[in-house]
Formats: sequence, structure tokens, C-alpha cells
Amino acid sequence: MDDQTDRLLGEVREVAASIGLIARPVSTEEFLEMGRRAHLSRGRRFHITRSATDSPLASGWWADEDAARQRFRVLVDSFGQLPGAVIALVDEADRRTLAVWLEES
Repeated sequence: MDDQTDRLLGEVREVAASIGLIARPVSTEEFLEMGRRAHLSRGRRFHITRSATDSPLASGWWADEDAARQRFRVLVDSFGQLPGAVIALVDEADRRTLAVWLEES
């Protein structure tokens, strides 16, 4: 870890301690699970991710499955031809993949 990052984390720990919190590191999996739970608690169940050439481009969340499926089709039309494009629609409440688009060049 570089000095700037170490200094920043020290400041975060100080602020957290000043309000009675303990700052602790979390794994990537734990971080993603916290985000998933936050979206679900707000009624946003359907998650679309898109990536190309193994790099994430964007993601979005919807409460309504029909709206999410419509957005999935729009994204496939708009971004589906990018080299290595992957677009996925997941029902995060059931942890079930509903649709996937893979660009195969």
C-alpha cells in the first residue's frame, strides 16, 4: 500500500472512531454482497451488467422485471456488437440469471 493510501485509511479510521465506529477491511465478495442487499432493500431486484473485452462498462438496477428485460434488449441493440461484449440480466433476489448476451467475433 502506498503512503497516500495508508494516510487516507488512517484518516478514515480516525473519523470512524470519533463517531463510535470501527473501520475494518472487507473482501470484494462482502462488498458486493452489501451492495446487493442495499439494492434489494430498496426494491431493486433486477440487475443488468455489461462488459466488453473483460472490462466492466456499467450496471443498472430495476424493480420491475418487464422494464429490466426491455432495457436488456436496448443494451443488446446498442452495445451487443462491441468486441467481447457480455450483457447479463440477473434476478438478484433469487440469484438466477434470466438472460445473457455474448458477442462472439
